[in-house]
Amino acid sequence: ISVVSNSLTEPENFSLSTHVDVLYIDIIDTNLIENILKISELCLNNSGYLLLILPTDKISILNDGSYPNENIFRKKLKNNHDIIQEINLTDFFKNSTLFLCKKK
Repeated sequence: ISVVSNSLTEPENFSLSTHVDVLYIDIIDTNLIENILKISELCLNNSGYLLLILPTDKISILNDGSYPNENIFRKKLKNNHDIIQEINLTDFFKNSTLFLCKKK
């Protein structure tokens, strides 16, 4: 599935009605998060897992203990998913954070 400019494009041989147990999404543009959550709702089986990679600087805790954007992303994610683990990948290979989530 390609997410570009707030529109969803279905690849050949894959329909948005296809359901999967695990969905891996690596995004750079956090403005597309609404579409990512729509894809998760459409494609992920109940109790399926979402592996979501986002830029760390867009979602990490600030020095004062708060989150950027008033933690809007986490609130939206928690509406339909349980966040099992949040892993900062910056020390390993890129400036990203991995969210391991389970669909409710």
